[in-house]
Amino acid sequence: TGNHGTFPVIIGIDGQDCVGPRREWDRDIIGEFAEGPRGFKGEGLVKLCHSMDMTFMNTLTHDPLGAFTCHFDLKSEPKQIDYILLPDVWRSSAECGILESIATTSDHRPLIMTLRILNEKEHDEIT
Repeated sequence: TGNHGTFPVIIGIDGQDCVGPRREWDRDIIGEFAEGPRGFKGEGLVKLCHSMDMTFMNTLTHDPLGAFTCHFDLKSEPKQIDYILLPDVWRSSAECGILESIATTSDHRPLIMTLRILNEKEHDEIT
């Protein structure tokens, strides 16, 4: 009984490209805080997510410092190229954000996701 099985979760993908602002046909998987422009690789990632019913979780919430996840150097514009992808069915059970104060030598800002998994009794109480 209860929810069990195998579930695809892709955490922390470096997309190498922006998925860009959502378009009419991908409003169900890309949030309003996606930044772009969308390139060839970004378009491929969006198509993959559509085929797997995955959501770009870190495009759903506003970050006061911006949605960018990578800043290559001080001369270039920061880009949003890193994503947390999650099956659409878990979308309402997850929260995602960007960690600001992590000591790292990377040019990427780390992403974090909290996933709330309910047991059968909790699920029945809220549905």
